[in-house]
Amino acid sequence: MSLSESQIDAVFRAMASPARRAIVARLASGDAVAGDLAKMLGVSAPAVSRHLRTLEAAGLVATQRKGRRVECHLQREPMREASHWLHNPELFWLSTLQAFGTHIESIKNESAGTPDKPGEPDHE
Repeated sequence: MSLSESQIDAVFRAMASPARRAIVARLASGDAVAGDLAKMLGVSAPAVSRHLRTLEAAGLVATQRKGRRVECHLQREPMREASHWLHNPELFWLSTLQAFGTHIESIKNESAGTPDKPGEPDHE
């Protein structure tokens, strides 16, 4: 499985929260019920639910409702992919240089219609 750049971005955004990192750390040792996660964090059920939705959107957690309980399971592959991305400098520089190239192209396109020097006419 290879995550797209936007999926890797979602993983890093999800892991930016200390509460969500704590949830992932807890789930790394085994499945848990959302209510237990809320108690562990000292937050309300709706608050932990919001964190779980963010983690689900990033593909890091899968939840399953069983009656009134919401069981949570860590999906490890997106974290492995993000870790691989972090530990592989070529991937970092490739995406950085691609973004830089895109930025340079947009600057060139914006300035294509402007004169090279003040007072000179356009060369179109």
